[in-house]
Amino acid sequence: KAEAERMLQELKKQEEADLREAEGEEEEDLEAAKFKKKEDAKLAKEVKQAAEAGGSADPFVPLLSCPRGKEVWAILSQHYGITEDFPTTQLLVSSVSCANVAYVSSEVASLVSAFPSLKPLAAGVRLFVRSSNTLRGNGSKDSVEGAEASSVKCRICGSAGARILAPYMKKQLAVIPRSAFMTLLKHPRPYQLEDLEALGIRETFETLLKNHDFVMGCDEDSASPIYLPAYKGHKTIKILLKTRESESLH
Repeated sequence: KAEAERMLQELKKQEEADLREAEGEEEEDLEAAKFKKKEDAKLAKEVKQAAEAGGSADPFVPLLSCPRGKEVWAILSQHYGITEDFPTTQLLVSSVSCANVAYVSSEVASLVSAFPSLKPLAAGVRLFVRSSNTLRGNGSKDSVEGAEASSVKCRICGSAGARILAPYMKKQLAVIPRSAFMTLLKHPRPYQLEDLEALGIRETFETLLKNHDFVMGCDEDSASPIYLPAYKGHKTIKILLKTRESESLH
């Protein structure tokens, strides 16, 4: 019960932090924050019920070992065009849900696989988090092959998640010149898609799906590339960063 109470407190703190972060994002992403709040409340209830029954919260386990693991990864990899050489063995999830995916080192992944008795309650860098947007493989209404009528509600999480995924992505990735990158980074509000023509980058963004997140990168620093999470709405794009994080990159 003490462990469950501790987890409830951690969930509450994380919920508050995520909602504060969402205040700086566009209205479409505020809907994602509301969805996450609802899902966290559901998870907290399950943790409490498990404690009252004498059990414990579900630990992190390898994604592909979960009942929906392969199905979820098929959807994510097709939607973002993630290449086959991505180290999927380094992905962990809570068995309660496959929407929150964590990325860990190869050493940690090997340890968790070799010793099933280990029950980590927190792990690695958050790669994907719950979102109100529904992903169905390629982003259309059609299901991915081998995952009929299935979907997952999540998006790439933060700059850390973007940096890890970008080298493996073939879709939902926009790499632009540094000058244009800095212009978008410094813009205080969502940038109008029609104004991208003046920056010479409109065609780059035309291939991205609307009402979905994507990763934006700068193509002039190959030694230490910058990749950031962003969102494309019907008429605008916005980098999904906290104000202080954005200012540190100026």
